[in-house]
Amino acid sequence: MPTVIAVFIGTIVGRFVGWWLSRSILFPAPRPLRLVLAAGWAFGIAALAHTWLRMEDPPFLLKALVFAGGAYVAIPHYRMVAEHTIPPDRQAENNELYGIPFLVFAVSFAVLRFTDAGL
Repeated sequence: MPTVIAVFIGTIVGRFVGWWLSRSILFPAPRPLRLVLAAGWAFGIAALAHTWLRMEDPPFLLKALVFAGGAYVAIPHYRMVAEHTIPPDRQAENNELYGIPFLVFAVSFAVLRFTDAGL
């Protein structure tokens, strides 16, 4: 039970930090820097999730929960703004900030888990 609580608390805290990162750094930053920072955030979340899984070694369902929570947190601005309020000319930027962090998280998490590269 403490493992489940830790996952939920980590997800909530990570979500608020991601929103702060989006508002204060990602949205005002130029596009190349925004993408690099978003990818770095996603890699950091993957590395943190991997390290936590190595330390705790929970059952499979909790590992899946950690992956799902990490994927949710890896997209820094997820559910921060209503999709229909984004102007059409900014929609591509918004889609990049969803797709790139999720892709970086999923690939990084898989590589770290399957190669067991400890960080």
